[in-house]
Amino acid sequence: MHYRLFTVLALSALSAVSHAADKPKPAFQYQSGDIRVSIPTADEPRVKVFGPESLNAAAKYLENGAVSWVREKSCVNCHTTGPYMTERTAWTKQFGPPSAEVHEDFVKTVPKEIKAVKETETRGHKHYPSTFYSVWRSLGLAEWDRHINGKLTEPTERALRDLFERQSESGAFVSHGEVEIPHITTD
Repeated sequence: MHYRLFTVLALSALSAVSHAADKPKPAFQYQSGDIRVSIPTADEPRVKVFGPESLNAAAKYLENGAVSWVREKSCVNCHTTGPYMTERTAWTKQFGPPSAEVHEDFVKTVPKEIKAVKETETRGHKHYPSTFYSVWRSLGLAEWDRHINGKLTEPTERALRDLFERQSESGAFVSHGEVEIPHITTD
């Protein structure tokens, strides 16, 4: 009996390893058109001196990653476009204006009509659907308005109203669901 169980488990494991080996590892973390951003590794060279060159390289990495993500995935997220919209906008004086393409992608995700959102439950976890995206979208648009427009715009106001439809009774914004993260999807 144990021999058969071992054989079944071993064959299953070999099959899984074989299947994983069939999937080629992507060459880039982000890739779209002429944008190519290599996959970071633990053994890559470190910056020896921080200064204008390293800051410009960091800004270019954020820009290329966000634009590539918008073109290939077209979603608001916590690892690429969210940080880009919340942080890059504050660097406008140092690096020039941020990507209008990324901003437009955020704007087009704002609902035209704000509706009440009902709390739901997934595997015993109570939450409001799409809270995660609503938080990042609202924060990104608010930072854009702060640093680029200098005033609250209508899409940002709608995004904020949509966000507050997702606030729980405790005051928290509770999220639940899958998130696509580049180091998981590209490795």
